[in-house]
Amino acid sequence: MVINTFSEPIPAKGKLSFWDFDGLKEVTIECPECGSHEIAIVDYTTAPYPTYLHSCNKCGYVIMESEWEVVST
Repeated sequence: MVINTFSEPIPAKGKLSFWDFDGLKEVTIECPECGSHEIAIVDYTTAPYPTYLHSCNKCGYVIMESEWEVVST
């Protein structure tokens, strides 16, 4: 059972990569569907190749490696 102590949710922005981990890299990519800039993770711990997969937080589109475009903000 989950008890909610607040009547309204408290809005807060989270940040990925709170701790540094050698096998993960945080990058900013652009969603090819809606143009949103997203913070995504490249996972270098998967063998034999890194994993490039992210679901857009704005439109829900799944961004795969072939569409992965890193942008600088």
